[in-house]
Amino acid sequence: MKARTFFAVLVFGAILLSGALPCWAFNAETRREMLKDTLEFMPPELKSYLWGNWDKVTAGMLFDYRNNSATNPEDIGNVYENLVARLRENRLTEENTARAFGVMACLVSQAVSPGWLASSTDVDPALVVYDGFQDVPEPGRKMKGLIDANIDYYGDRSNERVSVLYGVSVNAAADFWISAWKRAGLATGQMVASGRQIKRSDLLVKELDMAAAEAAAAEAQKKAKPSQKKKAAKKPAKKKKAAKK
Repeated sequence: MKARTFFAVLVFGAILLSGALPCWAFNAETRREMLKDTLEFMPPELKSYLWGNWDKVTAGMLFDYRNNSATNPEDIGNVYENLVARLRENRLTEENTARAFGVMACLVSQAVSPGWLASSTDVDPALVVYDGFQDVPEPGRKMKGLIDANIDYYGDRSNERVSVLYGVSVNAAADFWISAWKRAGLATGQMVASGRQIKRSDLLVKELDMAAAEAAAAEAQKKAKPSQKKKAAKKPAKKKKAAKK
């Protein structure tokens, strides 16, 4: 066994025995991007629900940061089953229902992360490819498979490796989300086809276009305010002339 692999097994084994995983996974900024990418792979019905509760989903993804608490990735089974029960009971509007989607994504990201990343610039996945929906009949086993498949890469924070693990996390989170939704008997609409791509350059163009539009709107609003003040100042003068007559 390679030295790095042996060290990774010791470290992660100790974490699992303690039943907790510290906050050393993908950082908050990167996780927000992961959520956005995962949303792109959602079928329409689920996508609409998640987007309508986006603040709650995001809060779930960042719950360990907010609470400064450790987590255990294998707890995803409990979160998954609880979410399915809530969906079946039509408790979609409750905060903890939407939040559970984010919590599952958080646990997945922690399970595959190579370690603490200082900023989102450490993760630069130019391309994220959807590998298609894979049902999750046993959440615990699915999570264990993710851990086992990626344990050799703990500590490898090269841009290439982290970008790969980013994609693994997004695809796995998508599987958990869709599986829970379908298991609850809810309609999904047409599924996103395998091979769908998210190009970081395309997302950047969209963000720049939005930023430019917002800046233009703000500038137009600033220019409009002085003219409105002048009009307001002229009105009293007109009233005075009317009074003299």
